[in-house]
Amino acid sequence: MHLGLSGQAGGFLFGMAFGITAGGLLMIAQKLAGETLQEKQNRERREQYEQKLAEWQSRLSVTEDLGKMEGVARGQSQTENSRRI
Repeated sequence: MHLGLSGQAGGFLFGMAFGITAGGLLMIAQKLAGETLQEKQNRERREQYEQKLAEWQSRLSVTEDLGKMEGVARGQSQTENSRRI
């Protein structure tokens, strides 16, 4: 599509007018919401990381507890075996 110089100038002015207006509205909406999109993404990413960390730590503690229980069970069976001999 070829609009010529006047079409390019008109498109530039049209895009500039609506771009500035839309940008201003976005800035106002972010100020009213209390946080920018970048702050929101950082907060959500941090919350997700903390949730995964807590889940990992709980899984790790279960694994450690199972290891302790297995060690206690082995210790009892060894003690019983030594008594039998």
